[in-house]
Amino acid sequence: MKRDRSGKEQSLEEVLAAYLEAQEQGRRPDEDALLREHPELASELKSFFANQRQIAPLRKKRGSERVLTALV
Repeated sequence: MKRDRSGKEQSLEEVLAAYLEAQEQGRRPDEDALLREHPELASELKSFFANQRQIAPLRKKRGSERVLTALV
Protein backbone atom coordinates (compact mmCIF):
# COMPACT_ATOMS: atom_id res chain seq x y z
CA MET A 1 0.00 0.00 0.00
CA LYS A 2 1.37 3.41 -0.95
CA ARG A 3 1.78 5.82 1.95
CA ASP A 4 0.88 9.46 1.45
CA ARG A 5 3.64 11.84 2.43
CA SER A 6 2.90 14.80 4.63
CA GLY A 7 3.68 18.29 3.40
CA LYS A 8 6.64 18.39 5.80
CA GLU A 9 8.06 15.11 4.47
CA GLN A 10 7.70 16.30 0.91
CA SER A 11 9.36 19.63 1.73
CA LEU A 12 12.23 17.82 3.44
CA GLU A 13 12.72 15.54 0.45
CA GLU A 14 12.79 18.52 -1.91
CA VAL A 15 15.29 20.45 0.22
CA LEU A 16 17.55 17.41 0.59
CA ALA A 17 17.35 16.61 -3.12
CA ALA A 18 18.40 20.17 -3.99
CA TYR A 19 21.20 20.01 -1.40
CA LEU A 20 22.57 16.73 -2.77
CA GLU A 21 22.26 17.91 -6.37
CA ALA A 22 24.26 21.03 -5.53
CA GLN A 23 26.94 18.86 -3.91
CA GLU A 24 27.11 16.62 -6.98
CA GLN A 25 27.67 19.74 -9.09
CA GLY A 26 30.63 20.70 -6.90
CA ARG A 27 28.87 23.43 -4.95
CA ARG A 28 28.82 23.67 -1.15
CA PRO A 29 25.27 24.40 -0.03
CA ASP A 30 25.02 26.88 2.84
CA GLU A 31 23.65 24.83 5.73
CA ASP A 32 22.93 27.87 7.89
CA ALA A 33 20.96 29.48 5.07
CA LEU A 34 18.90 26.33 4.61
CA LEU A 35 18.14 26.25 8.33
CA ARG A 36 17.02 29.91 8.20
CA GLU A 37 14.92 29.31 5.08
CA HIS A 38 13.26 26.17 6.48
CA PRO A 39 12.90 26.54 10.26
CA GLU A 40 10.12 23.96 10.28
CA LEU A 41 12.67 21.38 9.10
CA ALA A 42 15.51 22.47 11.41
CA SER A 43 15.64 19.30 13.49
CA GLU A 44 15.68 16.99 10.48
CA LEU A 45 18.17 19.15 8.58
CA LYS A 46 20.55 19.34 11.55
CA SER A 47 20.49 15.54 11.84
CA PHE A 48 21.10 15.18 8.11
CA PHE A 49 24.01 17.65 8.15
CA ALA A 50 25.57 15.86 11.15
CA ASN A 51 25.30 12.53 9.34
CA GLN A 52 26.81 14.05 6.21
CA ARG A 53 29.82 15.28 8.22
CA GLN A 54 30.30 11.81 9.72
CA ILE A 55 30.39 10.05 6.35
CA ALA A 56 32.32 12.75 4.48
CA PRO A 57 35.72 11.12 5.14
CA LEU A 58 34.41 7.84 3.76
CA ARG A 59 33.10 9.52 0.61
CA LYS A 60 36.44 11.27 0.07
CA LYS A 61 38.33 8.00 0.45
CA ARG A 62 35.94 6.21 -1.88
CA GLY A 63 36.16 9.05 -4.40
CA SER A 64 39.96 8.83 -4.33
CA GLU A 65 39.78 5.11 -4.96
CA ARG A 66 37.52 5.71 -7.96
CA VAL A 67 39.95 8.24 -9.40
CA LEU A 68 42.87 5.87 -8.92
CA THR A 69 40.93 3.01 -10.48
CA ALA A 70 39.99 5.18 -13.46
CA LEU A 71 43.64 6.15 -13.96
CA VAL A 72 44.90 2.55 -13.95
